[in-house]
Amino acid sequence: LSSCFFPEPCYCYFADERFFMTEIEKQYARTFSSASGKQVLTHLRSLTTERILGQNVTNDELRWWAAQIALVHQIENFIKRGNNPT
Repeated sequence: LSSCFFPEPCYCYFADERFFMTEIEKQYARTFSSASGKQVLTHLRSLTTERILGQNVTNDELRWWAAQIALVHQIENFIKRGNNPT
């Protein structure tokens, strides 16, 4: 599944069937295109990419926060590719 982080379409497995990631990307685009979906994405950004950690943040907290940011960025990339399939 790690190959799915690259821009080209890749195969993933779900319920013993292969499908293109482009289909999942389209689903992300549909899910987050509604007013509710946009609110959720805004909230996720406020919790991660727009959050400022204090100077006493631990290494573990920083790693957790970086992973959360990476997840939000991955969702945003899926949405972009779902809206602009190649």
